[in-house]
Amino acid sequence: MLWQPNAVVQRASLSPDGRFIAASLATHADEAATLVLLDVGSGRERVLTSVPLRYDAPVWDDVSTFRVFSSPLGRLVTVDCSNGLSTARIRTEDVVEAGSARRVSAARIGVCSALVVLHADRCVIVLRGSMFGEEAVVSVLPPTGRILPHSRGILAVHGNDVVAYEPNPSGHLIERWRLSEPGSSMFAVAGDAVAFRIVDRGRTALRACRLDTGDRVEIGASLAGSEWIISGIAPAEAGWEVRVESPLDAPRLVRVGREVETDEIDHLAGQLERHCLLMSDGENVDVVLAGNKGSTGPILLTCYGGFGVPLLADWEPSAAAWIESGGRYGFAQIRGGSERGHDWWVAGRGRRKERAVLDVVEVARALARFGIARSEQIVLAGASLGGTVAAAAALRAPDAVAGVVATAAPLDLSALRENPLGLGWMDEFGADGDMSEYDPYLLAARVEAPLPSILLIRGSEDTRVAPESTTRFHERLQTVGANSRMIDLAGFGHGANSPEHTHLLAEAVLNFAADVTALEVRA
Repeated sequence: MLWQPNAVVQRASLSPDGRFIAASLATHADEAATLVLLDVGSGRERVLTSVPLRYDAPVWDDVSTFRVFSSPLGRLVTVDCSNGLSTARIRTEDVVEAGSARRVSAARIGVCSALVVLHADRCVIVLRGSMFGEEAVVSVLPPTGRILPHSRGILAVHGNDVVAYEPNPSGHLIERWRLSEPGSSMFAVAGDAVAFRIVDRGRTALRACRLDTGDRVEIGASLAGSEWIISGIAPAEAGWEVRVESPLDAPRLVRVGREVETDEIDHLAGQLERHCLLMSDGENVDVVLAGNKGSTGPILLTCYGGFGVPLLADWEPSAAAWIESGGRYGFAQIRGGSERGHDWWVAGRGRRKERAVLDVVEVARALARFGIARSEQIVLAGASLGGTVAAAAALRAPDAVAGVVATAAPLDLSALRENPLGLGWMDEFGADGDMSEYDPYLLAARVEAPLPSILLIRGSEDTRVAPESTTRFHERLQTVGANSRMIDLAGFGHGANSPEHTHLLAEAVLNFAADVTALEVRA
């Protein structure tokens, strides 16, 4: 059965008996979703329009009842499907613990229902169960951005550590074990073990350990040292299904486990080169280049550098057309991400955001200095915060690149609050300090050298970045004589987009990059 081929399933959960799927389904690129129930056997569905969602995950308490925290409503929603889809009963309630939380989600820990409330400075776990009486049990943990509730307790990432917590007899969560595993994410529990991905110097590997003790579990091939990127993990019989990909290899599944033989993985398509480049402060930054063997063509160099999100050399559908035309597709793993662990994020976060920009500048100059590419062959490309970093780098070193593409990017950092989600970005951008050395809008006012060509892309369905800062930045660039183009993509949003809109974006970016580097892109 092909279900909702033109929609985006943000989150989904299968009932314990396999009869129903509860999903957060977005039918437009604005990322606004609705709760949808699907009867797996009949294919019938029920859309609960009264329950708006935005990346909110349903959690089943039993075979017929599930809970989901609706972030648009700010309320906990309970749905009872015991009498079927058509008569499903909905109940909503306030969550007093939510307050000013950045994120709230429903969870299940053993036989207890739970709420996970993430604040900037702490993580609050609210546990309810008959063994604790009528009162909820509240535990306060250190802040975390990655957390996995499971049958025994929860796993949380604190800095470079994976920490296991379990409830004591009174219901309070206490630490059971701790592992130092920098760059940990993507947890999946199978039986008595948990598998998780680590990121080390921009590469990924698989780890597994026992839930009760944290002892390492041998699972065959961990993909360590491979250029294959692990992009997903899910429990499977006797192990896990692991999704792997590369810039020119679409995602595929590989079975791993303690008692199963690891599936064979084909060789990577094309060729990947990894360059370790020395920065002016003594740190090394990795750049991954995908291309045909021996290619010396233009480089479309992507960057991000924020929120602890690693920029990995994963599958990019548009890369094939660029590479087949003789170009190369690059990933600059600069500070601000987590390509080298939590400290890599801290080094490019907040008032250190300038370091992420300087990394891009120095990467471009190093590529030219070592004869990997001439400056007139390099085009920077970044989306969202990555667009901010790319634009700032091009303005700090106009002679280092031929062009820059900034898609859905905040380009006037003094006006972060005008963006719908801007308040949540203040710490990442260092908005409490001097941003003049990495604010594209301020940099554009004082640039004296001729600027590279600049393409600015906005989406009509973007609900994260307001369009006004792009307009102001574009107008300022024109006043200083820059070759700046601004295009609006109708129906394009900040998150997942339809194949049609993704194609339109890729077409705009590749045509621009080909134009400024004189590369003829094959259709």
